[in-house]
Order: sequence, then C-alpha cells, then structure tokens
Amino acid sequence: MNFDPIAENDICALQNLVDVLAPVETAVTELSKNDANLITAEGVYKFLFEKLQPMQTDIAKKLIYAIQKRMDERRDPVLMTLILYLQSGNIPSSNDYFKYSSKNAAISFAVKIMEQIYPQMFIEEHINSDSTSSSSDAD
Repeated sequence: MNFDPIAENDICALQNLVDVLAPVETAVTELSKNDANLITAEGVYKFLFEKLQPMQTDIAKKLIYAIQKRMDERRDPVLMTLILYLQSGNIPSSNDYFKYSSKNAAISFAVKIMEQIYPQMFIEEHINSDSTSSSSDAD
C-alpha cells in the first residue's frame, strides 16, 4: 500500500476541526445531563460561543452561524426573559449571542400563561372588579 504524505494545509484543517469540536463536546456533555434545563442551555451556549468566537476559522464561523440560526428559529426570547427573570429577579440584556424581550413583554406573557392555567381565578377577579366599579359608580 502506498500512502501519500499529508499536506501541511490538511494538518492545519484537521487541527482546526479538533479545536472547534473540543468545546462542542463539552457543550453536548452538559446538555445531555438529566438535570439540564433551559437555563443550563443558555449558559452552555454562551460558553460555546465564547470559545468559538475567538477562533476566527471558517469552521468555527460556520458553526456559530448555524447554531445561532437554529436558536433564532426555536428559542423564544420572551419565554427566556421570563424564565431568567423568575430565576434571578433581573431582566437580562440582549447581547451578541442572545436576544431578550422587555420586562413588560415578559410580564404580559406571564399573565397570559396564568390566565390559561387558572382561568377561574381570572374570571372571578374580572367579576369582582366589575362589581366594585359598578358599586362605586352608584355612589
């Protein structure tokens, strides 16, 4: 069997691939844990982007682009804002990696969810507020 020597640019390309896949392996390991949740995923993706961004190789740029594109399709900024607000008490700021919504949008979303989960409570509250306003109108 006759093997051709590996070209220097092939070695460089393979090294770039190894460098890119190392943080991907860490990310996949963390996301595969039983206790992983959306907050975990947010941190893992931030870690991954922070590791890939400085590499400035074609493969790293393409991977960042593909992950961000997929996240834009699947990730709900209002839901993530609400989850992080409930966890920390602070509204996160949008950055290079993630888009977040305003506090008002997150609160409106929370109210909508509460109305769906506990519709009777909101109906009673609406009835009580109507009767209170009617009685004050009669005064």
